[in-house]
Amino acid sequence: MNDPEAPPAAVDPPLIYTKGLARAIGRAASGPPSDTGPATANQATGTTQVQALRCATCTIRRGEFVAIIGPSGSGKTTLLSLLGLLDHATSGTYRFDGVDVGSLREPDRDDLRANSIGFVFQNSYLIGAETVGANVALGLRVRGVPARERNRLVLQALDRVGLASAINRRAGNLSGGEKQRVAVARALVTSPRMILADEPTGALDSDSTVRLMELLGSVNAAGTTVVVVTHDPLVAGAARRHLSITDGVLDDAGGAPVAGVVEPGAAVPRRPQGKRSVRLRQEVADAVLASLIRPARSLLVTLAYVLGVAALVGAMGVAGGSTGQVVERLTEAGSNEIRVTDNSIPWSFDSAMAEGVDPLTAVNGLWNQSQVTAGQVAAIEGVVAATPVQVYSSGGNAISRIGPGRAGGQVYGGQGSGGRTGTVPFGGRLMILSDSYFEASGTEVSSGTTGLLGNTWDAVVVVAGSRAAAELGLTEASPGVTIWVNGLSVDVAAILSPSGDVRLDSALFFSPAARLILSDQTDQYWDIRTADGYAEPVAKAIPLALAPNNPGQIAVSTVAQLAGLQQGVSADLSRMLGAIGAVILVLSALTSATTMFLAVQHRGPEIALRRAMGASRASIWRLFTYEGTAVGTCGGVVGTAIGIGVAVLVSQANSWPVHIGSRTVAAGFLVGFLAAVLASMIPALHAARRDPAEILRTI
Repeated sequence: MNDPEAPPAAVDPPLIYTKGLARAIGRAASGPPSDTGPATANQATGTTQVQALRCATCTIRRGEFVAIIGPSGSGKTTLLSLLGLLDHATSGTYRFDGVDVGSLREPDRDDLRANSIGFVFQNSYLIGAETVGANVALGLRVRGVPARERNRLVLQALDRVGLASAINRRAGNLSGGEKQRVAVARALVTSPRMILADEPTGALDSDSTVRLMELLGSVNAAGTTVVVVTHDPLVAGAARRHLSITDGVLDDAGGAPVAGVVEPGAAVPRRPQGKRSVRLRQEVADAVLASLIRPARSLLVTLAYVLGVAALVGAMGVAGGSTGQVVERLTEAGSNEIRVTDNSIPWSFDSAMAEGVDPLTAVNGLWNQSQVTAGQVAAIEGVVAATPVQVYSSGGNAISRIGPGRAGGQVYGGQGSGGRTGTVPFGGRLMILSDSYFEASGTEVSSGTTGLLGNTWDAVVVVAGSRAAAELGLTEASPGVTIWVNGLSVDVAAILSPSGDVRLDSALFFSPAARLILSDQTDQYWDIRTADGYAEPVAKAIPLALAPNNPGQIAVSTVAQLAGLQQGVSADLSRMLGAIGAVILVLSALTSATTMFLAVQHRGPEIALRRAMGASRASIWRLFTYEGTAVGTCGGVVGTAIGIGVAVLVSQANSWPVHIGSRTVAAGFLVGFLAAVLASMIPALHAARRDPAEILRTI
């Protein structure tokens, strides 16, 4: 964009010098037609280049009041965006006060715009929810001017436009003329070299138009260059020089000097200086203020984070309590319980027969041997009870409620006593053990007594688990209540209360004498109960006590082997509930990001206004990121508190231990913060990348 014919920069350069300035705007080839100029198709990119500005050549000196006149669609707004450094020219030369604008980096363009140019748009673009003073101070906040100086400059600017008394009024309550006067004050407060006004009276009545143009005239008389873009002859009449633009073409032969133009070397007004530290703090303050003046949107975003963080923290808390309960139950079940198996004993009925021994003798021998072994184990210090257990297959034994020859023979499931008639075999476990098993385990009884399992007269009795009793139609244990086992009547000594353990609830437990009527033995072991804290030493002592010469033949299962299971259950439940909470949090973050993205679209004029006042893309990005982070962090704090409350209530309702530690609280805060940052970054990036000139063309 260099121009060899441009006046030397060192010899009284004009404030504005352009030659052949042009701007082509690309749009999709299928897009709507434009009235800004002829269009040319680009086959390679599938876009159409619209010549919004074809050729603009002009010179504007310091202190001039120039009106650029043209009909709608003639390229006036595009020219204003180029002169205000909001847009980049496709071709041509533009020098501002002797500086070749085309050679500047974007940060330098931002600084030049912030320090030298003020904007007044057709729509005042005031932030209606903020005060008049806050709107006027926007440019100073963007530049990082300290608060004390900022307040002084704002009051001076409002005094110049006659609105000093309205400094604390809500901007949205002003009339149209008052809003434009506030817009002029906002442009003046930074002491710019030039004010660019784009159709500033387009929305005003004639009286307000006259007052506004008088105001701009007084501003110009004080030494500020004023360029007004308009199609209104009344507005143009207030200017001292007129330029005409038609079909994107503006040609100014240079023009004669105009009376009242600021002479070279004249004093330049002192412009307020900002500080980077103040600017960064002000961006945070503006972000917080933006969330407060838009309560409905902020509340929606906050609630999304509250839901997500509460779900995650609540899941973590509930997981801690529920897994703690699971581990506690496993520990209670296994911490003082040991299962011992002697692999050298031919415990099966078939094995006994294979050795040529009388089956009854073999069975009795196995039980007696198991009793002796139980006595040896019981003698070990720390052992509370040692119970031999024999397990039989239900498929190899006929179990019924009604005896043979009645109601057509074997009837599984039974009828009467609340039972039902059916032909489905009993499917639970059959076990032989003594009453010490129930005493040691603390199993509760709903009817009858388990003590009859230890009878000394070798009577066959049975104790039914709760589900087994229901399957057989047993509702109570009382004299005369029996079941039939392999064609023999067996008295029901007790019915157990539901325990939640399906193996216990679905089993039938027989007295030792039942070894004479049951068949198809499948397992044999010893159930050992120890005093608290003795499980490990007892587990080590048992193999040496039972088989000192070959301790490896004794298999022992202890709580130590349950530790991995406990940890696995805890980890699995925590991961599952944590994953559910995380999914809800992700959905909440996506909802928040979508809401913020829509807010960015809606706040296009504010973005363009901030960019016009010198805000960089990075500043816009930080502003929206801070805003989203502030709202999300609030949601994270509230969500963490609610999540903790939910976890506590759920844990108390289920009598679970409450596991809410500092890590859970810290995780809630941290996750809410990080989710807010990540969810804000993409909408903030979109806001930073929005083209202010494009925004101005489309609103």
